[in-house]
Amino acid sequence: MRPATITQGTTTKWSETYTDYPASSWGLLYKLIGSSSLSITGSADGDTFDMTIPAVSSSLLPPGFYVLQGLVTSGSEVYSLPTQTIKVERNYALLSSYEVRSQARRTYDAICATLEGRASKDEQSISIAGRSLSRMAISELLQLKSHYSYMVQLEESAERVANGMSSGLNILVRFK
Repeated sequence: MRPATITQGTTTKWSETYTDYPASSWGLLYKLIGSSSLSITGSADGDTFDMTIPAVSSSLLPPGFYVLQGLVTSGSEVYSLPTQTIKVERNYALLSSYEVRSQARRTYDAICATLEGRASKDEQSISIAGRSLSRMAISELLQLKSHYSYMVQLEESAERVANGMSSGLNILVRFK
């Protein structure tokens, strides 16, 4: 079964069997196409195709969504297999550093730092609607703080739900 996700810098293996295209007499080539591309050639194991993406090859794929297109060939015959979207996920172990905060969290933190008078030059240079935080009035910053606080709360709630926890948000019910 084809993978739904691939992690950068890891080996990915899967096997496939097609009754109309046995590996003993057909070849299988996959093309992974997105912001980069990769060719994957199947090796025959009886009538089954064994597919392998080596770790060194997957490490060259930028994270994002890719289309996996397969072609089976035998002599001059070439048939297309159904396409599939695959997500290439970032392998954090390959990075020396990474900013883990979302864009909303970074913006919220920069607004708070600006209001408190302790913003770094990078935080002051953040632009919203073409204006840097350092050039905004306090009333605008307070309004933006409220907006980004809500955005961060929604992100954190979604993360809690994804981890099997309560959303942390109040659900109000009225009985009649």
